[in-house]
Amino acid sequence: MTSTEKMERFFKKNHILEENIKYIIRQDSKTCLYLFNGKVTKTYIPAKTIITSLNSSHFVNINKGVYINSRYVIDIKGNNYTMIDNKVLEGRSRFSHEQRAFNDEWQTNINKTDLENPILTQLHILDDTPIGFCVIEIVFNEQGNGVDFFFRYCNKKMETIENSSLEQLVDHSFLELFPEDGLTWVASYADVAINNTQKVIHSYSNTLDKYLSVYCFQLKPRFCGCIVFDSEETVNDILSKTSPFAPSHFDFLRQYVK
Repeated sequence: MTSTEKMERFFKKNHILEENIKYIIRQDSKTCLYLFNGKVTKTYIPAKTIITSLNSSHFVNINKGVYINSRYVIDIKGNNYTMIDNKVLEGRSRFSHEQRAFNDEWQTNINKTDLENPILTQLHILDDTPIGFCVIEIVFNEQGNGVDFFFRYCNKKMETIENSSLEQLVDHSFLELFPEDGLTWVASYADVAINNTQKVIHSYSNTLDKYLSVYCFQLKPRFCGCIVFDSEETVNDILSKTSPFAPSHFDFLRQYVK
């Protein structure tokens, strides 16, 4: 098996896509890949070997054993690089002129004003749908050194899912409303809204004490559309609709329901 085939097998086995890697750090004799979903994949494969299998123009070696994805740098002060999840990494090398230009453009795109947003004026047709739907806007926080997002639209179902009124949700900050949920959610939404990716997030909300499933897609640059399900409510609904007298294809779900 060739080196290229081994790396393809490694990425496939661990469900890793290049755009989901925030940074790579060599720690305790292992190479640690930090991903958007908050997971860390550890391997004995040398960092340099992994980097050669990726788009080298996106990954910068800022220090010994430290590689960052230049697409997700939100601030550079001296030799300190602040990543999209607010992780600050110390480096000894600096971005090239082209990389700095890319970073400046990324930050400009995330902050530019969008006074006219026709999408939001058309979403009233979703107000009474039985599934949760919201539109979020990615912004930098007031200090300019981290990413946050604001709810710009929520339908009525979001009130029961988020345990908050529409007035409490719309035009309010995620980190303000859900301080215990960390930055994993924010980083995933930012990836969708800025890089036009699509994600399905299955994760636990500490603030709400429930699991949520969120299907995310870019509506326009900086804006992310989210179809939101209360995971337990969805499973219970499925089980309630299945016949008790026939074998169920959903019996395996019962172990996940309280």
